Amino acid sequence: QIRLFQTANIVADTYKQNMDNIIFSRMILKNYAEQANARILILDTNKKVIMDSYYNYIDQTINNEEIRNSLTGGSSSSIYTLQDREVLQIAVPITLNTGEDTRIIGAVLISSDLEPINENVDSLRDHISKIAILVLLISLALTVIATNNVTSSLRELTLAVEKISSGNLGYQIEKKSKDEIGNLIETFNNMSQTLKNI
Repeated sequence: QIRLFQTANIVADTYKQNMDNIIFSRMILKNYAEQANARILILDTNKKVIMDSYYNYIDQTINNEEIRNSLTGGSSSSIYTLQDREVLQIAVPITLNTGEDTRIIGAVLISSDLEPINENVDSLRDHISKIAILVLLISLALTVIATNNVTSSLRELTLAVEKISSGNLGYQIEKKSKDEIGNLIETFNNMSQTLKNI
């Protein structure tokens, strides 16, 4: 929308400066329409199409809210649904500064099909969903692995306590990590060795 407003204002300024050179104005209009991937119309103050980048609407009258608003000096935009496709229409006034005052001599109307943008948004949404599912699966796998490591160490510790309870003093557990569980196992091994020494 911002890009189309910028294009519309550039077209309005270019047309205003080259009103006498219709061939150059049409060439510029066609060029900007191709760059914006949109249809551009230039209308006079009677809402009659003077130029059309596709040449279909020349001399036809178009009376929609955007054009009416632009002919009063405002810029506006709306999204319409045409044949199950969303179309963004924006209009800006063409103003002429005569020195003493500024008068509106027409309007620029740009229509752009939003279908490619909507397809890109849908594609991006699909990619984000796939990435989110993948991250969730990786998180679950890492949680299972971490939980398994913790419970495995706790099972070994429980077995060692049972061995000491049954009289096997000095029983040692292999320390596999340097985290809190590893510290607990090291403390247990020291206690077991101390009991054996006693």
